[in-house]
Amino acid sequence: MIGIIPARKNSERLPNKNMMQINGKSLLEHTIDISLESNYIDMIVVTTDCDIDDLVDKYKIQPVMFRRRQESLCGDNVSTQDVVDDVMERFVGDCYILLQPTSPLRSTSDINKCIEMYQGTGCDSLISVVEHEPHQYKNNGAVYIFNKKIFGSYRVLYVMSKEKSVDIDTLDDFRLAEKMLNNDRK
Repeated sequence: MIGIIPARKNSERLPNKNMMQINGKSLLEHTIDISLESNYIDMIVVTTDCDIDDLVDKYKIQPVMFRRRQESLCGDNVSTQDVVDDVMERFVGDCYILLQPTSPLRSTSDINKCIEMYQGTGCDSLISVVEHEPHQYKNNGAVYIFNKKIFGSYRVLYVMSKEKSVDIDTLDDFRLAEKMLNNDRK
């Protein structure tokens, strides 16, 4: 399984959010680290336009590939699907797991459970969700698993708690995630 971590530099609402730090590590580093702890992910591809020279050095002996995005994949109108397609063209695998850095409360255990569910059900794809109303679920952005042909056609849902489903889009989201991660360390 190939892990894809997309990290765009200039988000509209919170610029450079993927490089913001919680407990001395950027959101991008948190995502790389929990990905490396999974026994199921063979390689991790970080696709970014962020300044990552220090991370390239830090992870040089790990199965982490850093792919500098082409200019055409850096704008506000570029979709995650465009970025994923670019990675899949260059790194061929049977299945992929997309892990966005903006979900820092997701754990290695969540990743492993998602992969086990995906592999155990024979589904085409899996998406992590949170229950926002009784029996109503919405995408929480933490985990997507898919094969090369089916990205976007979600067949199995992995339900995560509201506490783990913080998706950082604003400074308030970041502060909430920071507070929750600091509480976990106590």
